[in-house]
Amino acid sequence: MKLSYGGQTFLIDPYFAEVFSEPSFGGNSKNPTSALPSSIDEIIEQVDYLFISHLHPDHFDSLAQQKLQKEIPVLCQPEDYHSILEMGFIHVIPLEEKINLGDTSIQKISGKHGFGKIADLMGPVSGLVFQNESEKTLYWLGDTIFEQNVKNTIDRFSPEILVCHAGGNKFFKSYDFLNLGLKEDTQPLIMDGVQLAELTQYTPESQIIVTHIDALDHETETRSSLLKMIEEKGINESRVYIPENGTILIF
Repeated sequence: MKLSYGGQTFLIDPYFAEVFSEPSFGGNSKNPTSALPSSIDEIIEQVDYLFISHLHPDHFDSLAQQKLQKEIPVLCQPEDYHSILEMGFIHVIPLEEKINLGDTSIQKISGKHGFGKIADLMGPVSGLVFQNESEKTLYWLGDTIFEQNVKNTIDRFSPEILVCHAGGNKFFKSYDFLNLGLKEDTQPLIMDGVQLAELTQYTPESQIIVTHIDALDHETETRSSLLKMIEEKGINESRVYIPENGTILIF
């Protein structure tokens, strides 16, 4: 995701791999399952800061590591600081809690990448809350399920815009990608349609943007399935955006 906010441009979790060039996560196809909407050069143009929420390959792949200038400032979780330095990036900033970049305040928010033991296995992940007096408060949830800390963050910051990942990704018993000895499919690793509906109920005044969808082979939701859910539950369609790749939204 590329975000222009408070006069600065942030590139969040770049995944530049060519379509079907990386291993499968779910046994359905290679990844990613969709192509970039524009050239890498266009995507990385005029980026002021890079944010890496965690080091799973669909959030910071080897091609992104190769293509990005090593001088770009990189915000990251403290847990990933040394790994990103070892990739050759020079200006790596471990984000403990909060950082001020000019007039913009950015708060790191811990997420939960799945339910139960699988969340521990997936490791720490982060979201961000952006605040600026001239902008709407924006909460980018990142790779998390809809859980108590997400609710606490919404209660604390009252974000007007939320960006959530709602592909309902799972690991499947039939294709045990991580050799976990699965006896059944995992619960969702990020939000799915059910949790998206819960989020809309919890934040009745916020605008919600759905991303991390139609891109990986272990997703259980599609844009179409989420749009169908929104219609069936009578959710105000003007509140929930499920943009196609490359869509520019202005708020």
